[in-house]
Amino acid sequence: MEPSDLHAQPEINEFYKCPYNSCGKQFRRKDRLEIHARSHTGEKPFVCAYEGCEKSYARAQHLSRHTKRTHDSNYKESLKLECTECHLLLANQTSLSNHRERAHNISSKRKLFECTEENCTEKFHKKKQLVVHKLTHCPQLVLANKCHRCTYEGCSKTFSFPNKLKHHLKTHEGYPCNVQECSRVFPNWSALRKHKAADHSQVPTCTICQATFKQKSNLTQHIKIHATTREPLMCPIENCGRIFFYKKNVQQHIQEYHEGINIWKSRKQRKSIGTQKKRKVPKKKPLAVLLTGVDETDLLEHKRINGS
Repeated sequence: MEPSDLHAQPEINEFYKCPYNSCGKQFRRKDRLEIHARSHTGEKPFVCAYEGCEKSYARAQHLSRHTKRTHDSNYKESLKLECTECHLLLANQTSLSNHRERAHNISSKRKLFECTEENCTEKFHKKKQLVVHKLTHCPQLVLANKCHRCTYEGCSKTFSFPNKLKHHLKTHEGYPCNVQECSRVFPNWSALRKHKAADHSQVPTCTICQATFKQKSNLTQHIKIHATTREPLMCPIENCGRIFFYKKNVQQHIQEYHEGINIWKSRKQRKSIGTQKKRKVPKKKPLAVLLTGVDETDLLEHKRINGS
């Protein structure tokens, strides 16, 4: 493929097509095609400007999101949610829900969307699931809405939503490996992921001591031990002042000292489940030993010599 193919102008009412083989994706805007092409080339032109951070991204908005979440402390504070009972600030909705249940015994179950049709008791976590379910109550509406047809010859399947059709088309096309010089195609996404992990994965290796790790996050954590200076993390609770080097230690400190959760006790309980050793049953002494008072080893030796 020539790089100039990315800038080829489409005809009227046509899309910008990806020129890479076995891809077939189409876009209405040229800049969308250029962004998509980076998934084939692996190019990441947007590099983080903060010292000591080597992150890079294929999209400018991804770099902007990384900068805010990782390097902007004010942005992190603005995202925190306040508990209405004790005014404690928590990182996200999940942490807030867990805190309200543990500290204040307030349940925060998700809202369920109930079907309003007569004699139907179905409930759903998402509104979209309820909309799809309601179609089943009107067969004529189901047929009318199945307007997205499979374009493959010999396949007459139709679908109510374009994403369902897109998922179905993969059963005909398969999932091609996008690594250069690899032309293998797999029947499902899981098989493709296993192939890339087994044949194309790069083992995260420390460039300083050559230590290897299973996950990139472990390597990132390991590199910190080679740094000459380390940035401390302070407890965000007002008037606390405790300092830590690891984020997980800050979280454990907040749970135990500010939220009153005995994390160590719960860990020991989880660890002890299924790992308790069986109690040893004391071995019963032979009746002859009990009656005569002779040592058991002497009795066994006597039997061995006399053959009885």
